[in-house]
Amino acid sequence: MVNRALGIRRSYINESSRVAQEFLKHDLRPWCSPNSRLHTEILLTYLQTANPHFPGTPETIRGYRGGYLPHERREIERAGLREGRIRGVVSTSALELGIDVGSLDATVMAGYPGTIAATWQRAGRAGRRNGSSCAVMVASSAPLDQFIVRHPDYFFGNTPEHAFIQPTT
Repeated sequence: MVNRALGIRRSYINESSRVAQEFLKHDLRPWCSPNSRLHTEILLTYLQTANPHFPGTPETIRGYRGGYLPHERREIERAGLREGRIRGVVSTSALELGIDVGSLDATVMAGYPGTIAATWQRAGRAGRRNGSSCAVMVASSAPLDQFIVRHPDYFFGNTPEHAFIQPTT
């Protein structure tokens, strides 16, 4: 809280950057997962500014989202994530399924993903090879985010949502 009396909170994107920086400082490889392309690029810029790379060397903090060219995405997957040349990645849900993310150590969710299932899915992207990992959700000021952090029993006490289909339409 920046101003408790007025209910003003610090930017959850800035706070997500701070949390990711802590992981990077301890040589842990975070995946940051904002809920939009715009926030992906903003968070990526914050992390790249805080972790400059040497001229002529590849970025060690990379972005990954829809809108990147297929060859850029494959290069990030192959060279960066699987081979470990990337220290951190900031991505939309484009990175969630079907991609070998290598040995990421932590997930930093910038905002509640919207469902219990999506939250567990994002949390499960880290620790695939090393076995242990950490998942952190940095809540925004959005009412749903605030409900989840004020009522953790709702999240931890319920199973993921059921999918419903209507086969006649």
